[in-house]
Amino acid sequence: MASSPEIPTDALSDNKTAYTLTAAEFAMGNELMQRSNFQVAGVIVPSIVLGCAVSLFLPGDPPGRLDMAIRVVTMSLAIFCGLLAITKLKRFRNRRRAVTNYRLSPFYHERCVFEWNDEGVRVETDSGYQLYRWKYIRAWCEDDRIMVLFFGPHIYIYLPKRALTPQMTEGLKNRLDQAGLHRAKLFPI
Repeated sequence: MASSPEIPTDALSDNKTAYTLTAAEFAMGNELMQRSNFQVAGVIVPSIVLGCAVSLFLPGDPPGRLDMAIRVVTMSLAIFCGLLAITKLKRFRNRRRAVTNYRLSPFYHERCVFEWNDEGVRVETDSGYQLYRWKYIRAWCEDDRIMVLFFGPHIYIYLPKRALTPQMTEGLKNRLDQAGLHRAKLFPI
């Protein structure tokens, strides 16, 4: 007989749960938010432009068309890889900053009650509460440990999946779909 999945002890009802974020969850949510904002064109276009510029000014005999094309492609790929490496290093640095921000912010250490209904999402802590109406939520994303709801630039809610039952997770996703909200596309690294 298969055992039932572990039910979070903080699940208060079918659409209401309570949790306290950990530093690791805050960092994961922050990384998802950054991956959703990443624009691939912001790496590809500069790579091609810089690849062309560098190729034109390399010393040596003026190359033929094929040699020039190979130079441009090679330089563009090298610059693209360099920019991706910088992006990955920046992400590592941002993860460390997120943990520091978590430690410095008393809000993230408070117990949070998260509830959704036909009006929107209500988030309540000891310091206050906020109702975010569905029409103002821009997008959402998730990984296997956390869900992030985006309301605007630098306004987002991290919801750890450990606080949700599988039925609650599906119910929230269905409600997000009913509200017409799109799932944010994430950059793969």
